[in-house]
Amino acid sequence: MDVRRASIYISAATIVAAIAAWQLSANAPEPGGLPAPGANAPPVAPEAIDAAAGTQSSPAAIAGREPRNCTIVTHYLPNDDGTTTEVASCEPNEPRQEHPYASYPIEALESLAYADAKAAEILSMRLLQSDGEAAMSLALRATALAGGDATPIVAYANAYPEPTAVNGVPVRQTVHVRYVLATVTRLLGDPRHSVPYFEAIIREHSTDPEREIAMLEVRAREMIEEMRQIQLEVTGSSTIGG
Repeated sequence: MDVRRASIYISAATIVAAIAAWQLSANAPEPGGLPAPGANAPPVAPEAIDAAAGTQSSPAAIAGREPRNCTIVTHYLPNDDGTTTEVASCEPNEPRQEHPYASYPIEALESLAYADAKAAEILSMRLLQSDGEAAMSLALRATALAGGDATPIVAYANAYPEPTAVNGVPVRQTVHVRYVLATVTRLLGDPRHSVPYFEAIIREHSTDPEREIAMLEVRAREMIEEMRQIQLEVTGSSTIGG
């Protein structure tokens, strides 16, 4: 793999390694048990969501409505007083027109992904199961090349494992990675983040939540800087704030 192709994969590896190293350090807070996915957020029936406005529908409207072919997605919208409002939207499940790059082999996508946001995004999802760190790097790169559009990061985060336990041992790194990705999404100004959910898990189960959250915030800002540098390198300017 040449230098340009190799460079598309390095942005997330150092972040993940730094998170893992911090977790193994003697100063890291001890992990606690994690709640099951959605424990802090009761599910909302699809029939109770207005697809256009992303708001709760009235019972009368629900009664006369056919079941929706959609997936419920929760967004956390910031309020002026520092709190957040939880809003659910109904994302249609109808098949979308496939992008021409979807049929490209991995080698072709790698060659394009250096400077093409869509190629990086498609390759990210293609590698999701086989190489999660490479997929994360490509999601960051796609967002950078798209000028800060967090859609590739949101897609990667939504496909990342939920913070469950394996053989009774909490998957702490999963919580941390999801919190960092959510924070990156929030810093980019996208409401499709889930910071409150993962912050609540950390605060409930960490012995030093303030320190833990502060460390993860630093990692998120490093990712923002990574993306800014990617955009600068490829285009000569950046629209991504640090």
